[in-house]
Amino acid sequence: MREFNRSVRLGSLSYAVKNRTSITVEDEVRNKVEVILEKVETVLAMFPKNLNFTIILLPSDTDVQKAYAGKFGKKVNFISFYSPRDKTVFISVDDVRLGVFAHELAHVVIDFYYETPTP
Repeated sequence: MREFNRSVRLGSLSYAVKNRTSITVEDEVRNKVEVILEKVETVLAMFPKNLNFTIILLPSDTDVQKAYAGKFGKKVNFISFYSPRDKTVFISVDDVRLGVFAHELAHVVIDFYYETPTP
């Protein structure tokens, strides 16, 4: 979690976490996720209620690819993916960046926004 926290740099969004309490690394990561999620919702103009999802941090892209193959039976070269069935984001800690993480959170927002699954 510490490596994930170091890798996800908020840049111009960092002002938004300054007023949030962060005692532990978990608190800091939770605050970052909330800030990024709020930005994604604003950009998409989609504000779904009751977002409840999981984030699985995997050490490397190879681990992400194994997780994808295990779930969907396909070989891919992804560094992250969102599984709508499980409401779970899988992401490589080695490869995570703000844009990649925001992209996956966009999948979460879109999934929760529409009542029927999107392609």
